[in-house]
Amino acid sequence: MKPRIRSAIVTELVETGTLRSFRVIDTHGHMGEWSAIYFPNPDPESMLRTMDRCGVEWLAFSHHDALQALADGNEKARAAIAAHPDRLLGYWAVNPNYPDRLQKEVAEFGRWR
Repeated sequence: MKPRIRSAIVTELVETGTLRSFRVIDTHGHMGEWSAIYFPNPDPESMLRTMDRCGVEWLAFSHHDALQALADGNEKARAAIAAHPDRLLGYWAVNPNYPDRLQKEVAEFGRWR
């Protein structure tokens, strides 16, 4: 027996493969490659194409490189946001275990947000 779909949202998604009847904002994204998890579209342009295909208007994300190198990952996030300010928002990554770097990273975030 086929389950009965009662939600207009689910019906639209199942029938069309996307959601266009309302705005979709993804508030938890990850950009960049990560050795432990396969991400098929890790670069900004590929992510934007996937967003377009799925009907996602905005993406808030952090860059995976910030897990090991804060400044590098945050810079890559900043560059992606600067290139696509109408589609991308970023999480600024900080590591509270390094308080000497924390102030510098927060100050840097303040310069480009």
